[in-house]
Amino acid sequence: MKFILLALLAAAAVQAQTLKDIPPCAIPCLEGSIKRKTSCSPRDLKCVCKSQNFNKIRNDAAGCIIHACGNRAGEVLDKTTKLSSSSSSLP
Repeated sequence: MKFILLALLAAAAVQAQTLKDIPPCAIPCLEGSIKRKTSCSPRDLKCVCKSQNFNKIRNDAAGCIIHACGNRAGEVLDKTTKLSSSSSSLP
């Protein structure tokens, strides 16, 4: 869990939207989905946020996030979408 948190935080440091804005309850769900549904390293935010990967991760993680985060699940989707959208400007 700390692995993805630190990696995404470092990649997002230059962005207005940061991983700190994503509820911590969602991190294990997202990390597991990245590993199951993509060949991306959890550290590779550009890979994780490619449309086809992001959609696979989001769909796979949805049930886990709803279970883990309850009524904050909508917030998680909004924040991860903003974070991934901003990653397109990363070098």
